[in-house]
Amino acid sequence: PRGIMMRDIRLTGEWWRECVGPLLGYARDGRLVALLPTKTGLGYQFREQDGTIRRVGRREMAEVLKPMAITFTKALPLKPLKVKDLLKFTWSVVSGPNVALLVLCSLVVVLLGMFTPMANKLIFDIVIPTGDAGDLLPITGLLIGATVGTLLLSFTRNLYIIRIQHIVELHTQNAIMARTFLLSPTFFSKNSSGELTAKLQYVSILSGLLNEAVVGTLLSAALSVIYIVQVHIYGGKLLFPALLIMAVQLAILVLNYFDTVKENKDYTGRAVKLSGLEYNLFAGIQKLKLTGSENRAFIRWLDSYSDSARFLYNPKFKTRLYSAVSAVVGIGGTMLIFWSTLSGGVSTSDYIAFSSAFGMITAAIAGLNGLVPSLAQVKPMLDSVKPLLEAVPEMEDKAPQVEELYGGIEVSGLSFRYQEDGPLILDDLSLKIDPGEYVGIVGKSGCGKSTLMRLLLGFEQPLSGGIYYDNYDLSKVDKASLRRKIGCCLQSGSLFTGDLFHNITITAPWASHDDAWEALRMACLDEDVRRMPMGLHTVVSEGGGGFSGGQKQRILIARALISKPDIIFFDEATSALDNISQKAVSDNLDQLMCTRVVIAHRLSTIRHCDRIIVLDKGKIAEEGTFEELMEHKGLFYEMSIRQM
Repeated sequence: PRGIMMRDIRLTGEWWRECVGPLLGYARDGRLVALLPTKTGLGYQFREQDGTIRRVGRREMAEVLKPMAITFTKALPLKPLKVKDLLKFTWSVVSGPNVALLVLCSLVVVLLGMFTPMANKLIFDIVIPTGDAGDLLPITGLLIGATVGTLLLSFTRNLYIIRIQHIVELHTQNAIMARTFLLSPTFFSKNSSGELTAKLQYVSILSGLLNEAVVGTLLSAALSVIYIVQVHIYGGKLLFPALLIMAVQLAILVLNYFDTVKENKDYTGRAVKLSGLEYNLFAGIQKLKLTGSENRAFIRWLDSYSDSARFLYNPKFKTRLYSAVSAVVGIGGTMLIFWSTLSGGVSTSDYIAFSSAFGMITAAIAGLNGLVPSLAQVKPMLDSVKPLLEAVPEMEDKAPQVEELYGGIEVSGLSFRYQEDGPLILDDLSLKIDPGEYVGIVGKSGCGKSTLMRLLLGFEQPLSGGIYYDNYDLSKVDKASLRRKIGCCLQSGSLFTGDLFHNITITAPWASHDDAWEALRMACLDEDVRRMPMGLHTVVSEGGGGFSGGQKQRILIARALISKPDIIFFDEATSALDNISQKAVSDNLDQLMCTRVVIAHRLSTIRHCDRIIVLDKGKIAEEGTFEELMEHKGLFYEMSIRQM
């Protein structure tokens, strides 16, 4: 299936005790080996050539397996999803044996807890009336055994809860992150990076909350219903007041939950916006410093923060009242049960045993009450994550892969507007570019040049018309596989934090240092990099600080060229270069045997193009060679005169 991410890993130490999910390993004889988790999920196994199943251990690592493998990310379906689909996926990654053992441990812990009421009844029925200390010894042994068993099983149960929580969080976080990367560029243009980061963090928090709540407290509380049997056996007529108290406490709990959900919904929305604002402020910190706007930025942040903090630190009075009401109900319930006991019909031993059993039920309800703040975060967080789930992934399961491009491009009847009621940016535009052709696109600002480039890359959906690469229809192919065949340098391109080598090779992870140097040579930056003390390992800070505008552009050009693309798109890629550097880069690009489409304001950039297309108001106004357009003395001629 499409959408599965994979990466190479090294198998070090006792990795089989720590890894999660299936792996594709390598045997020492060179064959591939499927490394699959055991049924319990506490180890790995693989199949030998003769069909024998072997469990992975130190001996197998030394004799059979190489210390390297490929790990895979379980993918969410490539379609719009609902919250229930995410929850279904979350639980699908947990193995049945882990869940069964967790439920078994929890059940046995509850059953062992039933020994305490029984022991209390025996002590008050037999030991105290007879005064025979000899009867106390077996009861004490029973209690000690039950306590030790409870401690051991609780410890085991908590280990399974932690394991399930880590597995769920790992798979869910990986899957939602992989899905986010597969969404269309349009989605990212409508959502700020800070808000998206906050929503992605909510997925991780949700995994922990759901496991803590559902796997931990809710499971124990549900199994604690068994204690009602003892309440009925020992309490007799106390059963009705006990059930009444439980019903009132549960009603308060439910009301508290729904009110807290309403508050958290408001807080979560404001917290996401605050995260987006913080990201934007820090991303533009240099501009704030440049204009001396630190105080205004702080005031803007403070307004947003105080808006969200009000919900966090000053909840409504009704929400704070629930804990007090719950405490009053608990005290009143105790008095009611005590009064019912005094009215007769319940022996002392039965009352003590009843109190022990009823105390365990109320403790479970108290645990649920303490869980309300966590549970109340689940729905608002899920609502916040909905846009990530409902967005349509750019990749489709059945979309054909682009295996090879010759470089032909055809645009047929293309129309586009950014808003439904906005003007047409491109109006019934048609053009054809032959394989290997060098085409320049020019025009006044706002004529649709950059929009055309975004459409050619599949970043936007046209209102009508089609775009074709050789025989591939852009609307029907896997766009990611197409873009891997295209080297692109847009005017909005930027460097990321890391070193120079990884900035260049991000489009070609297989590339070597020699490939990087060759790409830098083509971009006329190799000499500059050789003069840097750390060469290819020169650190690139956020935003590319430390590099000039021309150097940044040439790094981006090297990034576009290193994958040896079949088509090159440049949008103002050399606008920051001086004339000498620009000519040197252009001369190097002339040696490439590929299709080149260049957008430029500086007309000297496209002087040697095979064909120049002049756009005006979303249509082709003129086209031809540089000399032909100058002779025609039309729009291109007027633009050229202004630059002379």
